[in-house]
Amino acid sequence: MKNTLTQYRWWLEVIIYTIFVLGGQSVATILGRLYYDKGGNSMWMATLVINAGFPILLPALYLFSPSENQQRSDSGYYNKSECSCNMCGSHRECLMILVWTAVLWQVFSIGVIALIYKVSSLFSNVICALGFPVVLVLAVIILNDKMNGVKLISLVSYLYQHYLDDLKVKAKSRDVNQVLKEACSV
Repeated sequence: MKNTLTQYRWWLEVIIYTIFVLGGQSVATILGRLYYDKGGNSMWMATLVINAGFPILLPALYLFSPSENQQRSDSGYYNKSECSCNMCGSHRECLMILVWTAVLWQVFSIGVIALIYKVSSLFSNVICALGFPVVLVLAVIILNDKMNGVKLISLVSYLYQHYLDDLKVKAKSRDVNQVLKEACSV
């Protein structure tokens, strides 16, 4: 009974962290685009916003770190966001976009780190790669982007390349298993 409960909990955590990765990455990317659509003009804002949100990671760091000595820092990047918000429609709207972008990139980071810790770095990377088509679809739905031929070909070729890569991995896995079987039978 306890083993089954542990398995269910593990799967639940993996699903939650996968949602963190896909949701954080996708929505933060869409918000970044919205920032520029609303008149934001700072080329460095994405970098500053991602770093400014790092205090959100402190609780996650506490959960994942076995040591008692936790490093704590503070950030001064929030004040720097004001200079680039002057070009947006309204200062409040622009600031909200930047704050939520920072929060969602940190949610993404928590999900990535947790998936590496709980499953593997390969699985975490695969989930991150799934974010590309999710962002494309969300941009069409939320921002009313047009699904033109270039986007469609890009999406199809992206998915097809992952399919081919998966076939190669499976073929190599079969080859390794065959070699191991032959080596064990000798």
